[in-house]
Amino acid sequence: MLSAKDKALLMKMFYMNEESATVALHKFRLQKNVKTGKGPLIVTGITKLVQRFEETESLQDRVRSGRPSLRQTRSARVAAKMETLASESSAGTSSAREAGIRLGLPPSSIHNILHGVLNQYPYKLQSCHELLPSDTEEREAFGDLVLHANSSNSTVFQLEVSGNVLKSLPLQKVQSTKSVKSPNPNSLEVNLPQMTRYGRAIKTPKKLNLVTLSDVFV
Repeated sequence: MLSAKDKALLMKMFYMNEESATVALHKFRLQKNVKTGKGPLIVTGITKLVQRFEETESLQDRVRSGRPSLRQTRSARVAAKMETLASESSAGTSSAREAGIRLGLPPSSIHNILHGVLNQYPYKLQSCHELLPSDTEEREAFGDLVLHANSSNSTVFQLEVSGNVLKSLPLQKVQSTKSVKSPNPNSLEVNLPQMTRYGRAIKTPKKLNLVTLSDVFV
């Protein structure tokens, strides 16, 4: 298939060379470095192209018979509905599923029109915590706390909720005992198996009293 610029160039060469399709085709192939071709790149194809251009005064293809594509007819409605949804949203976003519900179209048709006709693709917005200059010291302290926890095998984090802020308290050592009773019946007791390294047994606490998320958010 030739582009609109190539068709215009063929018409220009045809009329500049005394309306000779053979000469116009030869010069077009030399300029575009094309040896063989089909359709318009033969003498008969150029003759039909010139005839259609003189009848319609346009280089566009004729409208073919048959059922027109629904994607082209619905694209304007979908684009207008997406703009309407974006204007109604405070964040300026729109939903393809909501547009399909309002237009009475399946979501797959909306996605095909957005991708194939309108060249629009979905994206998601995710809110993140804004880092302020005053947060540097707290984050550095928390990083040091995590590194210290990784280097020690007998430490457990305890969490505390103050308002909407989840804070980490200092680490507490857990002693190895035979049975540790938890004051909270919802707390988790973990039985750790015995571990070996190079044939030697490594002593691990039998039961750990851990603070669960249910304890934190009560």
